[in-house]
Amino acid sequence: MNNILEEFRGKGVEIYMDDIVIHAKEDRVHDEIFMKVIMKFKERGLKVNPDKIQYRKKKVELLGVSIDGYNKNPSEITKKEALEYKKPECVKELRRFLGLAGWFRYFVKNFAQITVSLTGALKTNKKWVWTEEMEEEFKLVKEELRNMRVVKLPDYQKVFRLRTDASDRGLGAVLLQANINGDWAPIQ
Repeated sequence: MNNILEEFRGKGVEIYMDDIVIHAKEDRVHDEIFMKVIMKFKERGLKVNPDKIQYRKKKVELLGVSIDGYNKNPSEITKKEALEYKKPECVKELRRFLGLAGWFRYFVKNFAQITVSLTGALKTNKKWVWTEEMEEEFKLVKEELRNMRVVKLPDYQKVFRLRTDASDRGLGAVLLQANINGDWAPIQ
């Protein structure tokens, strides 16, 4: 999909695995992009399932995330699933929880740092032991998921700032843009 639509990426077309989001500020521009994408599919002999098309929507749910014209929020269904996840009793359950919670890492500040022990437990060949530190991190991740922030979508007409940080427990980076109050806020 990426190869087929490469010329449209960043020009009103976003590709998420086999899902495509077409966006524009004006309906006319949206329609033009939509037709170009459909024509490209036709050229390549690809078919589109009309039942799966959500045309001119102001808000879409995609891969556990709700996206509108300016914001990206966690899907309530996926968020609920992560919040209700029971304490892992084996590596397989921990891996599943971290995969689910990790889907929201862009909404949780310092996700890598607050999951060091949990992530470390995946890398060991030792017998499964649920430690106090892992319990604390598990609870903290859930608390952070409850209070997830909204992530703004980028405005390519504005200045970007990249903030990086590293410590003994992890490293990270976040892309920022000034919001309407002039404060630097995460974008994705």
